[in-house]
Order: sequence, then structure tokens, then C-alpha cells
Amino acid sequence: ATPTPKTSTAPQTSATPQAGPTASSSASAAKPSPAASASPEAATPATPAAAAAAPRAQLTGSSVNWALVAGIGTLLAASLAGALGVRRILQQRQRRAGETIAQDSVPTDVELVLDATAEPQGIDFLDHALRALAHQAAEEGIALPALRGARLTADGITLLLDEPADPIAPFTTGPEARTWALGPAAVLPTVEELGDVHAPYPGLVTLGADDDGLVLADLTTCGVLLLDGTPDEVLEVARALALELGTCRWTDYSEILTTGLGARLSGLLPQGRIRTMPHLPAVATDLGELLLEAHQSGEQVLPWLMIGAGEHDEEHVTQLADALATPRTLRTAIVLPATAAARR
Repeated sequence: ATPTPKTSTAPQTSATPQAGPTASSSASAAKPSPAASASPEAATPATPAAAAAAPRAQLTGSSVNWALVAGIGTLLAASLAGALGVRRILQQRQRRAGETIAQDSVPTDVELVLDATAEPQGIDFLDHALRALAHQAAEEGIALPALRGARLTADGITLLLDEPADPIAPFTTGPEARTWALGPAAVLPTVEELGDVHAPYPGLVTLGADDDGLVLADLTTCGVLLLDGTPDEVLEVARALALELGTCRWTDYSEILTTGLGARLSGLLPQGRIRTMPHLPAVATDLGELLLEAHQSGEQVLPWLMIGAGEHDEEHVTQLADALATPRTLRTAIVLPATAAARR
């Protein structure tokens, strides 16, 4: 099954980094992690607090720098922990004959932080459920609806639809308008049965959390997400979003670009999932080439996601906006600082 192209768009959304700048949105999450607020309503991952409490208590007073936890959301932590494990496996596989890779006898500070904040069960459940949804939609010949976002809590998953639609199994009608729900005890197809199913919503990223769980937004429905705050705050949130997209399992078939986040970011990942662009004009050129490819081939191309920070000339922002305004079915998303040029 192949992810369904975006059928609708939402107006620009402004998100606020964790350190307290203002935000423009219809609802806000109580505890930003790593980005603050957006149009989805507040929500949660599967019981992250309980999972993180014990490791944090055990590590109090250790060498762990708990400042590292700031800006690392539950899904991001679990994704990074998984990516770190994959990277070590790749190192072992790529070693030369007779060469051994030293194994740490104790976890690194970063590993301790990630283990203390991660909730991999929530990631597995959400990814599994969405692929099951895509599989069922393909079986029935039904187009998947666009999502504004999702809630992930101990009670299960709630999808926040952009437009009303009848639920597709395994989801059922949710408690509120334009929502679908799935409980944690739902029976899903096996992972093997879904092995060839692409993740249908690669633009999902964490926007915030409260005591109950996690709220995610679908960037490809938002289209443009603007980050308010100081340059340092915006950079922190943009990096967290990029790392989450670059390690999350539902972006395995996506183009992810960054600019202004530092050239070393892509080197943190084991699979080269992030492409670092030198400046915004290069980003606009890449998008233009992708649009041309989609037009000439008539085929669906990979979702295209770009995360940027830093100062950008108004001319370059306008150039990128013009490319985004081109009529298309291509799923794209842009995250940029909420500068005056970007707000126009």
C-alpha cells in the first residue's frame, strides 16, 4: 500500500519553543516537548511518566547531565535510542576482518538520558496501528483522510481528522467530532503482514505533552509551521523536530532536508535520512526539481519535509513560498522561524 497524497491543506500554524515565547494556535499543549503548540488538541504517549520516573530516580546524582533532557520528547528519545542501537549494529557489520568494535561496559550519558525518557511501546503501537489503517484502506479502495494530528495516551490513539470521514478499521468513531479512536487492546494484523505497507502519515511530529500523554501534528497537513522564540530556542526546537523526523520509523520513505541547523546533524543518524542544505535557495531548487519530476512522471514522489532555522533573506523566503504555492498533490511541509518575511 502507498501513502495517500495530501488532499487538503491548513493555514500556517505557529508553534512556540519550550522556553516561553508566545504562540499562535487554536489549542496548546500543557508541557511542550520539544515544540510547543499547534492546531491539534492536547494529548499524550502511552504512560511516559511512569516509564521515566524510575530511571530518573536511580540516576539522580550520577554523571548524567539532565539538561540534555530539555527539548527531547518521548517519541524522539525512543527513536534516538533505537537509532543509536542500529548505528552500533552497523558498525559491527562494517568492521574489517579481524577488527573488533569496542563495546561500552556502561551506557553513555546520552543513552541513560534517552532510556529514561523513551517510550518505545507507544511508538510501536502508533506505527503499527497507522500501517494497519493504510493496509485496510488499500484493501477497501478507500482514500485515507488528511490528519491534523494525533493523541497518544494510555487509553490508546485518537486521530484528529482535517475533515469528517467515516472510520476505517481498525479505528472506530472517536469521542469528539472529526476523531477516530483505537484502544490499546485492539487486534491488529501482524508486523509480517504489514511488511510491505508504507507509513501513511510521515509528517507526524511531537508538538507537546501534558500529564496524560502526547500530542502530535501532521506537518504535511499544516503545510507551514512557524517557530516563535529567541534564535537559540528556535534552533533547539528545530533540531529536535529534525532528529525526530530523521529517526522516526514512519518517515522511512521521505525526503528530509535541513538548513541552518548545523552540518553535523545528519552525522548523528545511522542511515543518512537527513540531507543538509547550504541555504534556502538550494532548498527551493530541490523542491522545484521534485515538482518537475512529479509533473513529468505523473507518479507519486516521496513526501518532502524541510526544517530550517537561522536568518533567511526575504527574497529567499518568497522564492520558497512561490514553489510551495505551485498546484500539486505532492505532500510537503516547511518548518521555519516565525520571522516577518515568513509570516507574509
